Amino acid sequence: MRSRVPLVVPAGWEVREMPTAPSNTMMRRQYPSGMIVTFGIETYTSVDDHPPLGIPGSWRRLAISMPHRYPSWNEQRDYIRTCGLFDRTRDVAMLIPPDEDYVNLAKNAFHWWQLDSAGRAGDGV
Repeated sequence: MRSRVPLVVPAGWEVREMPTAPSNTMMRRQYPSGMIVTFGIETYTSVDDHPPLGIPGSWRRLAISMPHRYPSWNEQRDYIRTCGLFDRTRDVAMLIPPDEDYVNLAKNAFHWWQLDSAGRAGDGV
């Protein structure tokens, strides 16, 4: 599995190497409310990479967190609808992976996923 950011990084976002996986690059943005959002496009080449839903391909992943509480459903829904990082003509899903694959290093975070169109690696947002 490898992770990358869109070809064009929107204003207000910073590109970071994730400390838990140095080869994975994500975009990160912190808002005045304290909300922290990370976004990346993760490519899984086979089922051995443990892709979401067991479907290899290019997946968009967005994590939303707040410092002292979980973000509310409305905060998450509104963010997903307006962030411009997903194709809003298709589903975006929050998934709970099998226990052996479950990792959540960010406190109070929820992760949202969308398979890139046609299930193939795409070039960006």
